Amino acid sequence: MFPFKEKGLVKADIIRLLEDSGIGLPDYYRWRSRSGCFFCFFQRKYEWVMLAQEHPDLFQKAVEYETNHADGRTYTWTHGESLLQKKH
Repeated sequence: MFPFKEKGLVKADIIRLLEDSGIGLPDYYRWRSRSGCFFCFFQRKYEWVMLAQEHPDLFQKAVEYETNHADGRTYTWTHGESLLQKKH
């Protein structure tokens, strides 16, 4: 169910509603292009770097998701590049 979409509202409308109500945008919109989980597959490289700077604990959890597999397999959030490679 998408009530805002069903009412014909777009992102600019939602931003205006949040600002007019005094709630405003969440702080992470300073450096993220969308909301969602801290380990979103669709984050840009810059957003991963900023996650490392803004929330090193969450960045470390995302790194652990890449590396801690009981069966020894390797996983990366983006094809062919680990988070630790992005950070540098």
